Amino acid sequence: DILSASALSVSTKDASPLSQSPIHVMTSCDGVILMANAAAIDVLGIDEHSIGTVSLAEWIPLQEWRLIRRQLTVFPPQESLTWVVTMELSGITLKRMRCSVTPLLDQSRNVTTWHWEICPHLDATGSDPFAPLVQGLETELLNGQSLDGCLKRMCDGFVQTFGYPLVWIATVQNGQRIQLRAQAVSPDLDWDVQGPLWWETISRQEALAQACGEPEGSLVSLESPHTGEFSWFPSAFHLQEAYCLPLRQGEVSGLLVVCSATTQAFDHSVQLWLKALGRHIERMMARGMEMEQLRLQSAVIGSVHDAVCVTDTHGRVEWINQAYSKLLGVTLRQVLGSSLPSFPHAQLQEAWPMLACATSETGCVKTEVMEKGSHGDSLVLEQVLTPIVDAQGKTTHFVVILHDVTARVVTEMQMK
Repeated sequence: DILSASALSVSTKDASPLSQSPIHVMTSCDGVILMANAAAIDVLGIDEHSIGTVSLAEWIPLQEWRLIRRQLTVFPPQESLTWVVTMELSGITLKRMRCSVTPLLDQSRNVTTWHWEICPHLDATGSDPFAPLVQGLETELLNGQSLDGCLKRMCDGFVQTFGYPLVWIATVQNGQRIQLRAQAVSPDLDWDVQGPLWWETISRQEALAQACGEPEGSLVSLESPHTGEFSWFPSAFHLQEAYCLPLRQGEVSGLLVVCSATTQAFDHSVQLWLKALGRHIERMMARGMEMEQLRLQSAVIGSVHDAVCVTDTHGRVEWINQAYSKLLGVTLRQVLGSSLPSFPHAQLQEAWPMLACATSETGCVKTEVMEKGSHGDSLVLEQVLTPIVDAQGKTTHFVVILHDVTARVVTEMQMK
């Protein structure tokens, strides 16, 4: 049996909002307030007669409430859940509150009610519900996950957590090469049938590239005029409006488009939240593009036919490609940190004034060296050493390229 609300209620005329902490509320599985202590009645601005008729969702923005409801309906229920949410409290606007929720079960282990413990949240870093997801995706980027895979996870989060029917992210480079990087749709929409044809149509429209370069986000709806065949979502999806948020990262600009099946889904607070999230996505895209570039460069160097080695400024090996391993019969583990036997210390010292010259961006040192190949044969290698400099012009590493010229040298000796 549920206790009467008066059992927990005490007169709070002299109490100020949030003066008593924590707040305790008992709700039904749908969020209807069944019991509330004195602090809750005071802070929420309700009276005893409204208990049993009002829902806690009235003080929490719709999108955040959807996130909470989705997690509360997971079966089997978790022992306890905690969120930091935005609550519109009595006399206080958009106050960040920490909610700890515990289920109360019957004998059949079914949830009957939820107990909420609510108190002010003092750490503003947790105000963004998507921040943990973005931080996790940045970690995945460092661990080798692709940028498109992380952007896909981001779109899935919008659909699964907040119930948006369609979310997509596109990028454009220098006003050209428009790419659909990721998209997610709700289960009732058939992307495979409608999506590709729709994207093929709008990807050719100038309006898409222009939207990527806009300074601010924009709200569009069915009432807004479209340019030609341009539309922010497939017409067969029967959606109502979309919020388009430009994303900028160097020469690459992008667009996050969140679509809704209802009107007035993107009020001012939701737009502010999306803009804040956009900054997280821009940072993640920057990290992802940087990692993609590094992986591409590594793949290119690794596939070069000539042997390539990277050393520090003292000639100690830090990286070799597959051709180097194959030519000399060594692995990176065997040579990592050891001095490169053919490192041209003397020649480098003589050529250093030329290499250090600010106008000499392509200076290098060429030598011929003798090495023992992977099969024990003697090899004559043309070695080209090129410095790698940082933004301040300081040499940080050397790239050493070894080209096998044994056949040429043997031919020259025979001719002589």
